[in-house]
Amino acid sequence: MKKNGLSEVAQAAGVSIATVCRALNGDGYVSAEVRSKVLKAASRLGYVPRAASRKPRFGVVISQYEYNLCNFYRDTMLAEISRQCSELDIGLEMVFPRNVTALEDNFIRVALVFQQQTPELRKRAPNVNFVSLNSALEGVPDIRTDNRWCMETGVNYLLRHGCRRIMLVIPGDQPSGLAKKKLFREIMEHTDVAGTSYDVLHLYECPSIREALKKAVFEERTDALFIGGEDMAARITWELFQLGVKIPEDLSLLSFEAPGSSCYMTPAHTTVQQDFPRLVSTALDWAMRISAGEIIPAERRLLVPGFFNERESVRPITNNF
Repeated sequence: MKKNGLSEVAQAAGVSIATVCRALNGDGYVSAEVRSKVLKAASRLGYVPRAASRKPRFGVVISQYEYNLCNFYRDTMLAEISRQCSELDIGLEMVFPRNVTALEDNFIRVALVFQQQTPELRKRAPNVNFVSLNSALEGVPDIRTDNRWCMETGVNYLLRHGCRRIMLVIPGDQPSGLAKKKLFREIMEHTDVAGTSYDVLHLYECPSIREALKKAVFEERTDALFIGGEDMAARITWELFQLGVKIPEDLSLLSFEAPGSSCYMTPAHTTVQQDFPRLVSTALDWAMRISAGEIIPAERRLLVPGFFNERESVRPITNNF
């Protein structure tokens, strides 16, 4: 296959080679209109400057509305992506959806996407190949945690330990939370353990988190919370402490693993844990293959099971299972 060079970009943009050089290198004056025309032509032709092709470079797209001070999921995923890219000598550029066009401007052809995204993302950067990593972006290759494994493992553990009224806690109506909610209901409705019931609490939609937990524990007699995300466990544990709820004597807690935090809570949380290293290594492998010209079908899917960490936040096992 013939590689497109400066002359092909110049011809496609309708300018001189010298203008292409100035537009790409930022050396000398080029109007914004001409620079945009050159960049679009370069992206369309798949041209990459020699300086930009010395080592692989990928983008990472995260949602700006998720960018709060404490987000265990986001920070763990970014740390793992950064660690593996450093080991592989891969360059990274992080962008928010609002400036995703910067990927094309900087000749980045492949980007990892995690956290909730909309279909508009692909329309705004049509020359970028995306790899979906635990995200809701459709129409691209997708690697994600096997949430059914997580839900079944957690629910069955709670039932085996005598819990009968289990409440799933999710942040709100985000797609990832609703998917967990659907799986949770399916599992609870098909259990053959007598006397079970369940409910779902949308934590961050409550006017008062403390009052919602108080009602669940003291009025509705919930005996176990399954916390469906890494970022809620610390807040819930604190609110229950303020209510005088003893864990696990009064209430069992099972949560998604918040690395560096779950094992230090009082008591340490029993958790289901996402396999972040495998999620990221698979995403980077796909990104490298796409960068090398291989076509990975948009319908390609991979579910990654997790781990189970047994600690002290669930009541001791009973004989009534």
